[in-house]
Formats: sequence, structure tokens, C-alpha cells
Amino acid sequence: MVEDYKIDELDMKILTKLQENGRKSFREIAKEVDSTAVTVINRVDKMEDKGIINGYTTQIDYRKLGYHVVAAIEMVVKGDRLQDVQEKLEGHKNVTAIYKITGDTDILAIAKFKKRDELGNFVVDFLLDSNMVEKTITHVAFDTFSEKYNIELTEEDVEKK
Repeated sequence: MVEDYKIDELDMKILTKLQENGRKSFREIAKEVDSTAVTVINRVDKMEDKGIINGYTTQIDYRKLGYHVVAAIEMVVKGDRLQDVQEKLEGHKNVTAIYKITGDTDILAIAKFKKRDELGNFVVDFLLDSNMVEKTITHVAFDTFSEKYNIELTEEDVEKK
């Protein structure tokens, strides 16, 4: 966890409520976690300051917007270009996640596209022609069974003092 800030049971309850609905008012959250709005505001502010909460977002069903091609792309990076590739990927609109991984490849990126040729252009023109990526292994999802962005927080996640 984050240095000099211990997550407690109240913080976990607040985080859970924010995961359920980030638009919920602090007053509503306070009522649901049996606290005061001022306490909830202070806790959220502190978790934002410590980088535990990094922002708020809307969950979008990208399939309904035409993004039917989901790819997991493993990459072998040339030399010491790992940081450069990471930054290049972070700047691409279709990339939703970037992981530094173990094994025969260095990076795993998850990306969404409307058409297969967009994926092809991304892999060939954006990655391989960049002179930073030596090799890619691309996995294309046939269907999305489930996709979630949060994990369920439990009492086990609370740091014991």
C-alpha cells in the first residue's frame, strides 16, 4: 500500500461505494457507510493526495460504439527502448492497458479497434515500423464474455496495524 497512509475499513467502504457509482454524492456515501459527509470528503481528499484514487471515469460498452476487435499484443522491445515504447503506447487512443510482463516478451498491451485493418495498421505501422519493437505476438478476442475494470474490495484488503 501507500507509505504513511494505512487504508482502514471505512476507506474500503468509501472506495467500494465510489466503484459502484462515482457520481454518488459524498452525503449519500456517508449515509451508506455510516459516517459524516465531512469525514468522507476528508478521506477521499487524502486518498486522492496519496494517489490511491487517481481519477473518476465512466464505464463505456465499446462494442455498442463499434469497437468489436479486441487485441492482446505481446511485444519484444529492442534494446533499452522499453520506456519509449511505453510512452508511445500511452499516447495511442486505442490502447486501454499496458503491462510490463515476464516471459519471452516484454510488454503486453490491450487495445480496441473498430476494424481488423485498424489493428493490422497499428501492429505493422505503429509498432513494428517504429524501430523500437522487434517482434509482436497478437491475440484477437473472438467475443467478450465479461469485462470489468474494478476488483471487489474486501476486509482482507485492509492493512492490519
